[in-house]
Amino acid sequence: MEESLEHRMQQWERFLAGRCQFCPASWLWDAGKCYYFSSAKQDWAKSQEDCCSRGAQLVTIRANATLAFLQRVSKSNTFHIGLKKEHARLDWKWVDGSALNRLFPVTRSTASYLACGRVSGPGLSDGLMVLPVGAS
Repeated sequence: MEESLEHRMQQWERFLAGRCQFCPASWLWDAGKCYYFSSAKQDWAKSQEDCCSRGAQLVTIRANATLAFLQRVSKSNTFHIGLKKEHARLDWKWVDGSALNRLFPVTRSTASYLACGRVSGPGLSDGLMVLPVGAS
């Protein structure tokens, strides 16, 4: 029995859907995920709002490979990530509510308890949530 062309096309599309991923224009792909690096200089909350308006969220880093990718792309620029600390006695939390658990060191640059996470070429650092960062 011969399969219809339409049926073969549907099978091919299902096959490709599991193997090919396309990111929106001006987004970068790495390890199965799409990343957007904004050139706008915004504070942490505005950066999170911008991500939400694009159907995304600030990045949550779970692997050294992801951190290495972000460091390579950011080079000398600094970008907000989905990491924040809202109280002096609390640990760092990702935007999904999970704890950082000291997986990656965060270089301290502010004594404020309202701190947000940032990534740049040297790695993770903290900063004031109200100060804008972004590519220049």
